[in-house]
Parts: sequence; C-alpha cells; structure tokens
Amino acid sequence: MRRFSKEKLTIWIFFLCLGVFYVSQCWSPSSYGLVLRQLEVADAGLVWSRPRPIRSDEWAVVTPLTQAAVRNDFQRINQSSYYKEDLR
Repeated sequence: MRRFSKEKLTIWIFFLCLGVFYVSQCWSPSSYGLVLRQLEVADAGLVWSRPRPIRSDEWAVVTPLTQAAVRNDFQRINQSSYYKEDLR
C-alpha cells in the first residue's frame, strides 16, 4: 500500500472537505442567473459575484444543443427539428 506524507494527506483531506461542502450547497459556476433575472425571479440564490453576459453561451447555446442531443437519443441528426441539423 502506498503511503502518503502528512502534508499530502492534509491537502487531500482539505480538498475532499471543500468538494463535499461545494456539492452539499448545490453551488454551480453557472450563469443561469441572467435568465433568472430576465424571468424576474425575486431570489436567484446567488451566493457570490454576479452572472456575466460573456458566459451566455452556456445557457443560450450549449443547453439547447444538449437537450436536442438527449431528445434524439444521441443520434447525429436532430430528427426533432424542421431543419434536421447535424449535432456534431
């Protein structure tokens, strides 16, 4: 069995605890806050900083493409679209 030094073990434990805390709070580095602001949601649940429009491709491009891929069973051609786009 591989033995870790006390320093490495401390670092691993620190990042493990940090990860558990991050996940348990349901935090996300997402910019969905922009959409929530447009929908006039009173409490968007922002913890730190603010959503930036520069990352709008996340919810305006990537999310719809992901939804289209899932809806089409990850086939290459989007069968649910009128234009039958290539999802590559």
